[in-house]
Amino acid sequence: MGAGNLDRDVETIAALVLAPAAKLAHLAELEAHRRRKEEARRREVRDAEARERAVREAEESRRRQEQQKVISDLETLSVWGGQIALWGVMIVSFAILAGIEDAPQGSLMDLLSGFRIVVSPIFGWIAYMLVKGACALAISHELHSRRNSR
Repeated sequence: MGAGNLDRDVETIAALVLAPAAKLAHLAELEAHRRRKEEARRREVRDAEARERAVREAEESRRRQEQQKVISDLETLSVWGGQIALWGVMIVSFAILAGIEDAPQGSLMDLLSGFRIVVSPIFGWIAYMLVKGACALAISHELHSRRNSR
């Protein structure tokens, strides 16, 4: 009889000792699960922020490339337009000055026709500078509008 009580007492004592230990182990598992879940959430947030940052950087890079292309096109237009204006005005002014050979003696046109080699490049240079100035204004306007659109 005494042995049965002893077994029961040992079982009771073991249950009393092991129950808190099991409860602590269960609580530790719950805490570890909560930490893993929290870390996964933080990782997702970091990944989402990294994706957003990569998208913003890609858009900014694309905008800069477009802006550089527009500026490059305007600069090319400036160079070619300036050259075309220079030679076009020189040829036209030379032709005009060549056509006034019949100008009355002593008139301004008669005087200019004698200096057509000097006068036509001057007109051409003025046209060249006007075209270059217009292209510079276009580039400046493009940069300003791009800066304000952000």
